[in-house]
Amino acid sequence: MYRLMKKALMLLAAAVLLYGCGGDSIDPTPVTPPEEIDPTIYVGIGCAGIVKENAKTVDYFKKCIEDAGGQMVCFENYATNDNKAKNDLKRVDALIIPGSSAADTTGRSNCDKRLIGAAVAAGKPVLGVCFGCQRICLMRGGELGTVIEDFPDSPYDHKAGGGVYPNHDITIDETSTLYQILKVKTIGVNSSHKHYCKVIPAGIKVVATAPDGVTEAIEGSYPGDMLLGVQFHPEYLYALLGHDEFLPIFEHLINQAREVKFAKKQ
Repeated sequence: MYRLMKKALMLLAAAVLLYGCGGDSIDPTPVTPPEEIDPTIYVGIGCAGIVKENAKTVDYFKKCIEDAGGQMVCFENYATNDNKAKNDLKRVDALIIPGSSAADTTGRSNCDKRLIGAAVAAGKPVLGVCFGCQRICLMRGGELGTVIEDFPDSPYDHKAGGGVYPNHDITIDETSTLYQILKVKTIGVNSSHKHYCKVIPAGIKVVATAPDGVTEAIEGSYPGDMLLGVQFHPEYLYALLGHDEFLPIFEHLINQAREVKFAKKQ
């Protein structure tokens, strides 16, 4: 009996030794699952730059963002320094620079420049609307012109404070991202601006114009750029007037942000 027990113990010890030499030892510590990716795409918008009489605009952007599959985050205060801009951008996956009234143009200028710069540095997509489109142009060294001075004979009313309804067509470059988004070469848009992108800098290209020649959309042209600026107001066209054909502008922004966010988490 003793011999049998001794032999069994020896065989058991040999088996344990053989198993231990056959590979890495098993760690008894429970495996912690990787951090779950938050599927929500957060889109930041500078609410501080929208004056009280235009506060309804925030609701229009909110509807556009949510219908496109994202969630809006309001930046309530101006980014008065680069650190504030960087911290604001850490909270979101994409950025929208909205339009502006003349009352808050001065206060927003440096803020918008910092926010766009922080978004580009972080590799996050940017959509500029009206004044926001102009800010993208200026951020890269472009210059603005005044519509009434440069196009005095234009039959189209581009003036600031104009209507939200479409009042002229734009022609879209068929090689552009905007064409891929809207899938049309010509489309009717609204117009409400005094200035426009006149001198186009390096790293920016014009991708849509009005019949009179006014710049209506720009895009970043450097590799990896995710900059799109539109001089018209797609938030009014979609959220207020129900023109569904303009929702893809916001869906494109959300999709870009989603690709970037998930790629960084992988």
